[in-house]
Amino acid sequence: MDVEVYDGEDMRGCGFRKISREGRVFYYLCGSGISLPCDRLPYKLTTCPVCGAGIKFHRGFQWLDWHRYAGEHDECKCDEYCYICHPKQEEMYGLMWVGERFYTPQSFILEAERMGVSKLVATIPKGLEVGKTKVLLAHRKAWMDKEPGIFYAFVVKRIEVLVKEEDLDKDWVERLRKRGVTIITANRGVSKRYVQERLLWEVS
Repeated sequence: MDVEVYDGEDMRGCGFRKISREGRVFYYLCGSGISLPCDRLPYKLTTCPVCGAGIKFHRGFQWLDWHRYAGEHDECKCDEYCYICHPKQEEMYGLMWVGERFYTPQSFILEAERMGVSKLVATIPKGLEVGKTKVLLAHRKAWMDKEPGIFYAFVVKRIEVLVKEEDLDKDWVERLRKRGVTIITANRGVSKRYVQERLLWEVS
């Protein structure tokens, strides 16, 4: 599918972000990555001790009970509030994969430090809470440069959708705003944030 690109923001390793239109919305989960290195990362992905199944590559968003999967990191050298080392019981974390076609773990981290994290999802995950939901990021070669592992994480601070400026007043864009989505106007050569009140919400 042809996707319009624009000059308003820098191209990422995976290309320019996609501009939405009525009937075809591209949601981006955005936030800042972990601010300090975590001694638990990278974390090798193995068979789940709870269900006995392995965690395999998946293009979309998955939920993971991180505490049940990884447990407490007793030898943690991080801050006591590190959510990678000290997950709360029964708190569900998101899990998304970073494609090796576009990134190495290190190149993704460098981009995230410069531009922030922005991960495309087809729909807003049910149960996701802006400002609260933590997302773990995995890569097929995160562990010892050859095996799957979790290498980074971020908290979803906003959900962004890019639209053309002429669509700002359309009903479908207004419905997105009411759901707490941050609207970004983007035309060829132009990109500006549409200022709005951001809402914390929970998808029912």
